[in-house]
Amino acid sequence: MTNPTPAAAGYRWPAEWEPHAATWIAWPHRRADWPGKLDAVTWTYTEIVRHLALSVDSKETLAAWQERLAHHGVHVTGPVNHDDTWLSIYFGDPNGVTLELTHQSRALDDEDARRAASVVADWAAKQ
Repeated sequence: MTNPTPAAAGYRWPAEWEPHAATWIAWPHRRADWPGKLDAVTWTYTEIVRHLALSVDSKETLAAWQERLAHHGVHVTGPVNHDDTWLSIYFGDPNGVTLELTHQSRALDDEDARRAASVVADWAAKQ
């Protein structure tokens, strides 16, 4: 019996803007994989990932994280309400990356898709 390829088994890697359940980030960490280059590669990855957003399941969970971070002396900005769709808090990690914890408070609908398409079209026309 042969093992099918992931594509043949029905799997595909979604684009970053497509809805998906999780995001996999492989961070370089083994010196043996990057002989003489790990520090430069780590810096480069940090520059690429300047803002990482993670979803939480409820407003209560978001508030609990905000309290936990503040308890540990972490400066937290927010919560910030984004169009009554997302509620987010922001804080920094030691490498200078902005981290966002966010809760989506309502499902997106066709009107959201139309508005997003319009924003992208307006932006593209200015390029």
